Amino acid sequence: MNKQDFLVLEYQTCHQKIAAAFEQLNRFELQIVLGISAIYAWLYATLRGDAPPAENIQLIIYLPTLLACLGWLRATMQIRYTTALAAYLRLIEERLSGPNGSDETEQSWPHIGWESWNNNKGAKRWSSAYRLLLWPGLIVGTLTIAFLEIGLHIPV
Repeated sequence: MNKQDFLVLEYQTCHQKIAAAFEQLNRFELQIVLGISAIYAWLYATLRGDAPPAENIQLIIYLPTLLACLGWLRATMQIRYTTALAAYLRLIEERLSGPNGSDETEQSWPHIGWESWNNNKGAKRWSSAYRLLLWPGLIVGTLTIAFLEIGLHIPV
């Protein structure tokens, strides 16, 4: 296998890895939000039951905050992985589009490949703003519920 064929295979593999990583990240974010919702649903259903709640049930209300913190950590790890893959793909795209690459007439287009184009023209700010609002917002919201014990003292 020559170097050019290797780079093409590597390029295809890395694209598949990035697609899988983002799919996994989206699924993970949904699972964390659903898990937090399920904890609150169970907790408040338990508090409204006929039997008095256990004394240590107040500790459970901090579990959504813990899940949000772990979610933020895991999402950050996943984003760093995809960022490293994207940087590697840009190197491959640069190499494949160079003078030793396929066709020298394509040099008139400065952004050969998705990662090179996305690095210069993509909507990175929106993605960063979403992540900056999602995880800290979830942490602050769940911590506020836990700290103020919102809904724990419900008369039956």
